[in-house]
Amino acid sequence: MSVSVSMPDAAMLRRLAARLPPGWSLATTSGPPAEHPRSFTVSRQANGFLIRDEQGFQSTSRDEELTVWMLVAMLRRAVVAQHRDLTCVQGSTVMYEGLGILLTGPPLSGTSTLAQALVTAGAELCSDDLAMLDADGLLVPHRGFGSDRTIAGARVAVGLVALALYVPGAAWSPVRLTPGEAVVALLGHVAGVPESPAQTLATLRLALAHAEMLKGDRGGAGETAAALLEALAGSR
Repeated sequence: MSVSVSMPDAAMLRRLAARLPPGWSLATTSGPPAEHPRSFTVSRQANGFLIRDEQGFQSTSRDEELTVWMLVAMLRRAVVAQHRDLTCVQGSTVMYEGLGILLTGPPLSGTSTLAQALVTAGAELCSDDLAMLDADGLLVPHRGFGSDRTIAGARVAVGLVALALYVPGAAWSPVRLTPGEAVVALLGHVAGVPESPAQTLATLRLALAHAEMLKGDRGGAGETAAALLEALAGSR
């Protein structure tokens, strides 16, 4: 996926580059914005910043850091729009012994950190920042949230879903959600606006058909990762 981004100065562009998820990279040369399917322009205003896309959508921010995060969120929505055949959920996923673990939550809730802790414990990273589910509810591994390339032949069933919010000093003592509660909770983290809400619900139900969903506050990522792998083993 090719995106044109224009920002007020090089320093702000570097701040954006530092926050791009795996799979994104900056090109030092590119064609005019018209050659790219998506285009974003950030300009300074008297009271902050204005973000505008090629379709005329505008958003304002008073803070430079918030402006960068808002632009990353817009890039996320652009990616979701490319995958109309998939249900995209905010979060990260790993694979462990043939099953997938889906970590979801609001932005900056620590899903990437927890995913890395699971990788350290022996899991394989499936996706970071955005989880993709096909129509059968299977996880679709992909090369970064900014990539339009999926890994063929590696789709796996979801074995465990965790809504684990990082709270310093907290101990991981989750509650197990009922199937209905789990669908509603996961629906709250679907990225973008589904074209077919009925299909999205059907996909989530299939994904959770044989999976537990745990919800709670967590402290250290290492301890939580060990507990999640133990929970996955116990659910087999």
